[in-house]
Amino acid sequence: MYQAVAYQNKTNTVHIWDDVKGHIQVKYKPYAYRKSSYGKHIALDGTKLDKVTDFDREEQGLYESDINPETRTLIDMYTDSDDLSTGHRTIFIDIEVDIENGFPTTETAQNEITSIAIYDQAGDSRYVWSLDKANVVKSTDVIQSCTTE
Repeated sequence: MYQAVAYQNKTNTVHIWDDVKGHIQVKYKPYAYRKSSYGKHIALDGTKLDKVTDFDREEQGLYESDINPETRTLIDMYTDSDDLSTGHRTIFIDIEVDIENGFPTTETAQNEITSIAIYDQAGDSRYVWSLDKANVVKSTDVIQSCTTE
């Protein structure tokens, strides 16, 4: 299984660090799916599709044209694997925002961040950065209180 992945735009290369194979370099080849009455592939919504390699990313109606190079390559290389990396480490990140004036949208992210919490399973560690304008923080975790976002 892979441990890390990075895309190098200049050389159009995806770099993968794999537990068994080591460092792998793969030339990125984008593709998408276009609606076709005689398509060989079926989308989740039942639409018949053909795989295309020559397409404009702005073309309307394409399926999977917006997948980034890292994700596309990992999907192609590790689709059938449920293995975890032998050097895996699971970290959970929770970001909270102010909702006093309504819930924000991900597109504009207009609300102020009120806290960021990280839980690292490897060391059973918890870290919290909290915007606490009243400077009242009660917790047994590692906490850094901040006066501004």
